[in-house]
Amino acid sequence: MKAFLFALLLTIGLAAIAPFAAAQQDEDWRQDWAVADGFALAIDTEGFHFPTAIAFVPQPGPDPDDPLFFVAELYGTIKVVTNDRSVYTFAEDLGQVYRQAPPPDVRGELGLSGLCLDAEHGYVFAGFVGYDDGGVLRNHLLRFETRPQTFDLAPRSYMVIADLMADHPTSFNHAIGGCAVDDQVLYVGVGDAFDPDLAASTDSISGKVLRMTLDGQPLPDNPSAIDDDPRKAENYVWSSGYRNPFSVAVADHQVYIADNGLVGDRFVRPEAGSQYLWDGTEESFAVNADYLFLDTVSPTQMTAITTGKPFLPADLGTGFVMGSAAYGAELHPGLIFLPYDFSRGLVAGVHRSLVELTSSDRERVVAAAVGPDGLYFAPFVGDPEHGSPILRLEYNPAASHPYWIDESPDGRTLLESNGCTHCHTWGDHVSTTGPSLNQPELSARVKARLDAPGYAALVAELDARTDEPFVSFRKARQEIMAAQGDDKVRLWLANRLLEPKFDNPSAQMPNLNLTAEEAKTLAEFLTPPQTPTTLVYDAIKIFVPELRYRHVALAFGTGFVTAIVLLVLVWLGVRFIITRKRGRAA
Repeated sequence: MKAFLFALLLTIGLAAIAPFAAAQQDEDWRQDWAVADGFALAIDTEGFHFPTAIAFVPQPGPDPDDPLFFVAELYGTIKVVTNDRSVYTFAEDLGQVYRQAPPPDVRGELGLSGLCLDAEHGYVFAGFVGYDDGGVLRNHLLRFETRPQTFDLAPRSYMVIADLMADHPTSFNHAIGGCAVDDQVLYVGVGDAFDPDLAASTDSISGKVLRMTLDGQPLPDNPSAIDDDPRKAENYVWSSGYRNPFSVAVADHQVYIADNGLVGDRFVRPEAGSQYLWDGTEESFAVNADYLFLDTVSPTQMTAITTGKPFLPADLGTGFVMGSAAYGAELHPGLIFLPYDFSRGLVAGVHRSLVELTSSDRERVVAAAVGPDGLYFAPFVGDPEHGSPILRLEYNPAASHPYWIDESPDGRTLLESNGCTHCHTWGDHVSTTGPSLNQPELSARVKARLDAPGYAALVAELDARTDEPFVSFRKARQEIMAAQGDDKVRLWLANRLLEPKFDNPSAQMPNLNLTAEEAKTLAEFLTPPQTPTTLVYDAIKIFVPELRYRHVALAFGTGFVTAIVLLVLVWLGVRFIITRKRGRAA
């Protein structure tokens, strides 16, 4: 009897654990990422903790142990990765970085965030936030000296530069961010320290792009310079009015900035003395922007691609690759590409995702750079025990990544890519050219038109016409007349987007050349249903995660443990019964 029960227990246990093992085998890092069609994703290097920036050596040496790229880690460590992918600690314990809370808690964002190189002198620049001796948060800028051109595995010396930063308090974020070197000039982006008033003031370094020598001294041709005093902010300010200019890039001696906003973000091409008027409102954030991200992509490190790269598809063109730290239920951190025509100095298209994280609403991508053989980036939070890997993305259809981004445009993308917000108010963005697209104004306005006494007569008049586009939309107009409630509004809006003149010969709205499916998608986006059922479903989604392999594995694991407990109880019960029978027989 004992042998039978043991065999039964073992058989059921193996049967229960088999699916669990299979689920664990299926659970690999690749399914957490989706990439654009034809791209391949690989782990380049591992073992980094809260990586915030990657900086490649422009012309690395030929030997296996020559530095290839540097990585900044939030808590004050700089690591260097060699050609053979060995990882060394270049510098550590930079400043008094206080670990108030682990990321992604925003209170834990202070630390080392900026990293850039000057190959001519072998300089490594690092910007970080730390406490001074009085316990006040300050921005800091260090310069490490190494071997020119090919760099070293350890610094030969280092020095604090831009001493004026010691005179200006900052905050746990919206502080010093990215940096870039152009010839003998260093550009540094500094956030507004959560005080929009500082962004416009030239006697503060907050909310600015600073310009200085490679020794951290002010330049006399800076637009606000009044003398050569290195303790005066005015002497360093080159461009102002920013909220959080974390992304700084230079291409062909032109500076480019990506600024993090409240709801959306912006990309700008600043000139000396330019003012971007951030005053704490979303309306001010749209001023002078060369490009507005209506989604909160939270652009981080940014690199320009001015010519084609063999590891990118030819039709991608030139532009900027930047990390996206967006996080939340509907937003996906990863890598985004913004097309840019450098010859004409303008944005050449709508941004697109190259990589999206699909498995977590806590993760972000902060570190991102263009390397010699791919686009490099790293998840910021990573695994608490093993840290984060550096991932490499390249275009390789023959070995493409098994998980792809759904590139069918959603409503928000269609709204942005077709320039709807140039004429219409949407969200906090205000325009007086066309009527508002916000709810409930939009639906109320459309319902008033469709319920007006003269609308049926107008439809009858248009149905009698024999010219286009009125002939092709006869059926659509009749379907609208027969529809009810929100469906009627949504159907009218889809046809309006498809052909603005379908029921109004005098319509001034341009034809957007949308497909029928795109018009329907955009109409549904602009008129989201708000029923009790929808609200309950949205609430459930907050607490119930999307089903993934790890959840299946957990379910099997829980079932296995439960089965074992039940079998043990059954076995003990049988033993108890047998023992009692034997006792009675005796």
